[in-house]
Amino acid sequence: MKYLKIYITAFLILSTVAVSSGQSKYTTLNYSLGLPAGDISDYIDEVSFRGLNIAFRSEVNGMLMLGVKTGYNVFYEDSGYRTATDGTLTISGRQYRYEQVVPIYFTIGKQFLEDNNLRPYINLGIGTSYIERETDIGIFAFTDDTWQFSLNPEVGVVYWVYPGFGFNLGLSYYANFKNDVFEGQNYLGIQAGIAFYSR
Repeated sequence: MKYLKIYITAFLILSTVAVSSGQSKYTTLNYSLGLPAGDISDYIDEVSFRGLNIAFRSEVNGMLMLGVKTGYNVFYEDSGYRTATDGTLTISGRQYRYEQVVPIYFTIGKQFLEDNNLRPYINLGIGTSYIERETDIGIFAFTDDTWQFSLNPEVGVVYWVYPGFGFNLGLSYYANFKNDVFEGQNYLGIQAGIAFYSR
């Protein structure tokens, strides 16, 4: 249920921004590969092959763009036989670790080479990430979750195959900041997908 609330909130934000401007609108839908860094890599050092992100952007002044972005990455690892302690409870067994991250950003960015089919871009996302960490041992599951303030610098390039449709390739860093629950949950995203624009 909590994931449904998160995605409904993200969808409402995205929809509001997408229809709020009469300028050109850009949409990208990407598969996202997640490479853990920092505290995530201490907990799970496996690459996340389960990721997706979507972004809406509108031109506000020339090639300057404002928009929103959200997504989803799941990190997973079979950590083998381990012992875990939670308060006074100690359990040994085969341990499976999961971390799910749902970022939601407002973005500001800029495209380059306006008259070219190959258009590099830069973006900065400012927002928050919902993070849920779960450790499963047998029938027991230990779960913590939180929201962290987040920044998301991104560089990429869109190749417009024909007006209105293209392919996107980008590199994105998800910098989530430490709070009382977790250290900063950072990771690098490599994304590839499709792009659309309308005027």
